[in-house]
Amino acid sequence: MPEAVGKGAPAFFGPALAALVGSLVLMGGARASSGITQNYEPVSAQVVCIETANTDRSRAVGTGFFVRPGVIASVRHLVTGARRIKVHLPDGGVQEAKVMAQEKATDLALLRVPFNKLSGLPVSRAVARMGDEIFTVGCPLGLSRTLARGMISQPQRVIDGKRLLQTDLSTSQGNSGGPLVNREGEVVGIVHGQMREASEINFAILAADLNELMAANGLAVAALTPEQEARLSSLWGEARNAGSHDARIAGYQRVLMLAPEMAEAYYNMGLAYLAKGDYERASEIFETASLKRQDYVEALNNQGLALLLLGRHKQARDVLVRALSIQADYALAYLNLGVVYAQGLKDHESADKNFRRYLQLEPNSAQAPALRRWLEARSNTPCPIALICNN
Repeated sequence: MPEAVGKGAPAFFGPALAALVGSLVLMGGARASSGITQNYEPVSAQVVCIETANTDRSRAVGTGFFVRPGVIASVRHLVTGARRIKVHLPDGGVQEAKVMAQEKATDLALLRVPFNKLSGLPVSRAVARMGDEIFTVGCPLGLSRTLARGMISQPQRVIDGKRLLQTDLSTSQGNSGGPLVNREGEVVGIVHGQMREASEINFAILAADLNELMAANGLAVAALTPEQEARLSSLWGEARNAGSHDARIAGYQRVLMLAPEMAEAYYNMGLAYLAKGDYERASEIFETASLKRQDYVEALNNQGLALLLLGRHKQARDVLVRALSIQADYALAYLNLGVVYAQGLKDHESADKNFRRYLQLEPNSAQAPALRRWLEARSNTPCPIALICNN
């Protein structure tokens, strides 16, 4: 039986090789394919290497891929418990990522990074078939942009009650979390692991499971054709790259005409209204995003910010408390809740409590020195810092 191991390959981006460990090792390898190579570049352009710094001080590397602008799909066992997640982009840039959603049953995770131009790979809604030719691009042993080719050995393998795709890909640690792609350039699975006893009996998470996780988090829409998926990606890019707040708002409105349930589109529209200074509309839009996705703490944090700027201090407090009821270690909500108490409600005792909790979670943040000075002096200054907006 396959089992998941820890975090993946030891993290490095140099010439050294790492030892393979565990009964379910993370994927990799490469063979040439004349039929597949035409899709290598467009797929590779959306694939990232993920490096984690873990609570036990170990470091690891795996693979992920964009499914929407700013949103990366990968495997949960790579990022769960990580205190820091770095994403190495195809252009050589590095961004820090936050876990947006994760699911233990499927071992899937969604990560959020600051926006970039990468629009995301299309995720197939069709069922893979026996003998279908597939490939993956990833970071085996930390070696980026590595191509591995194979075929579907069994499209509906059930192991310990879990549905998986079985493939004959060559394997190396570090490719877990990468896209399993068909000849049409669509993601049919997410590279997961292999049997310890057999180097070419490997498994991938079904694309259907990724589609379900994306839908649950406001990222997927029902039954789009490949042409509509391409149009949606194009609209995302246009909206995020628009030069003015009004142009971005109009761009997200076009996205929502095609995909009306996408919480991320509402969220990003809310950011544009917030930047524009239309706090009333921003509050409404962030609330809609939080209704589309029930655990959307970033949207709730920004709704609390908009409400405070409108002078609705008790409402802001209630929204931020709701965010913390969903994620008790969400540092920004403590920070902004402290601002609400200090600036709006004049309750310095409650402000102290929330600021101290923020400092426990983020002791080295840019806001920490000002907070410490304020806590020590307990001055008459209404608030030590400005509110923090997720962006």
